[in-house]
Amino acid sequence: MSLSPAFLGRIHRLYTGGTNVALSSKPTGVVLFIALACSMGALQGCDGSDNAPTARLTAMESSNVPGRMELDGSLSVASGERKLVSHTYTVTNQDTGETVYGPVTIQDGLDQGPLKVHPYADTASSNGVKDVSGNYQASLTVTDDTGQTHTEVTNFALGGAVSYAINDCDATCSLASGNSNQVVCTLNTSCNQAVLWTNIITQASPLNSAVDENTTLWIQAIGAGGGNGTNAAFGGGSGAGGKGGFAQTVTTGTEYGNIFGNAIFYYYLGQAGSHDDSGGAGGAATIVASVEPDGSLSHSEIVLIAGGGGGGGEGSSLFSGSVQGGGGGNGGFAYSSQVGKSATGVGADAFYDGLPALDGSWFTNTNGLGGGGTDCTEGVACGGDGHNGGYQGFGGASGGSGSEGSKGWINSGPDLAVNAGKGGEGGNPATCGGGGGGGGYGGGGSGTVYGTLSTGGDHYRCYGGGGGGSYALPSTRTDSKAPTSYGGNSGNGEVLFIFNTDPS
Repeated sequence: MSLSPAFLGRIHRLYTGGTNVALSSKPTGVVLFIALACSMGALQGCDGSDNAPTARLTAMESSNVPGRMELDGSLSVASGERKLVSHTYTVTNQDTGETVYGPVTIQDGLDQGPLKVHPYADTASSNGVKDVSGNYQASLTVTDDTGQTHTEVTNFALGGAVSYAINDCDATCSLASGNSNQVVCTLNTSCNQAVLWTNIITQASPLNSAVDENTTLWIQAIGAGGGNGTNAAFGGGSGAGGKGGFAQTVTTGTEYGNIFGNAIFYYYLGQAGSHDDSGGAGGAATIVASVEPDGSLSHSEIVLIAGGGGGGGEGSSLFSGSVQGGGGGNGGFAYSSQVGKSATGVGADAFYDGLPALDGSWFTNTNGLGGGGTDCTEGVACGGDGHNGGYQGFGGASGGSGSEGSKGWINSGPDLAVNAGKGGEGGNPATCGGGGGGGGYGGGGSGTVYGTLSTGGDHYRCYGGGGGGSYALPSTRTDSKAPTSYGGNSGNGEVLFIFNTDPS
């Protein structure tokens, strides 16, 4: 608020009976007016500074994750042409006096809200349940580029007890081959779904002393490969299963915590498709999430989904002219290479050679199509078409009596809803089987059998399933050394944390 000399002069004359005194003498009336205005909170800079910034803070319990706090200071402003350079958040439990978060200072554009804070998430209790109900107070101090500050305080409450199912999992870390600047950590395949950030960094930092919570980090998910189809007893060879997909985001441990409010990674390693009989099963997706799913997986909590490969088709018999089974499609590739922008990778269509049946007829829609197309509605994973279309994250099951059940995760996993990334089963009709679709961000469609049964043989061709789509959370930083391609995976899924102490 700016007061002109003429206005101040009029105020002065009200208190001096009209005597005209130079403003530089700081008349008593003006001082009294300013004191009164400051007591009513009407002026900025009443602490003696001019044009101080203004902190504005809201705080509440998250509507979809119990025990998580959402702090929003994004409406804070600097005065005039000045800029805010940092936001410092602190949360205290008013019932116990404990500081449960902070003070944490956030800079470089990460001050936009809401900031998600889950202060008790990495404090596992003996029975897996912690009572977090009570009264809390959050404070936000903003600082501008001249060093001036302002603090806002707000009170809120948390509702009740929160259940945690966190095992004490470890990562297996080693220096990257031929590169001592990079530490590669693989998440445990036998651990039940969750790992604490502290357990990862504890294993990584002894290998390179520069690794800490602010080191550039590539989080990578690798989808499971699809199963091969089987060879016919007499005749054609099997179709190859599709390769598992890939998803990657670039961030740091600190920035991940700022986004999701916790330091836990829930992960589900895709199970490779099997090929015990007939058409191959599609591989399951590998998933990394910020919370433990409870029958669904909110799009806002997804970190990565790496689509599974589609299953290969069975080889047709000698009576069909020894036709090779169709190959499954690969899972999608999703790399968030631009800060603030997510990435979606469409699963590949199954191999389609365009050949007619041996009796001269043409096949139609026989190969499974990849899932996760770019025309999907945001947050909805589109399935690929085929004999049985993939639905959300499920790969399509092939025609006939499927001999293999849907593929899930090798490190257990919850009973997730249809967007969970399971691979579809392979078909097992009497003649030959098409491959199941891969799971992912949109499951791949399944392959099937087309052709005619005519004198002298069963003129069929067996097609593979499409690959599942992939998805990657927006990166918080860039690094040109992060990989921008991936050759695909034929086994079970993996999750890798790669610390790069020399980013570019």
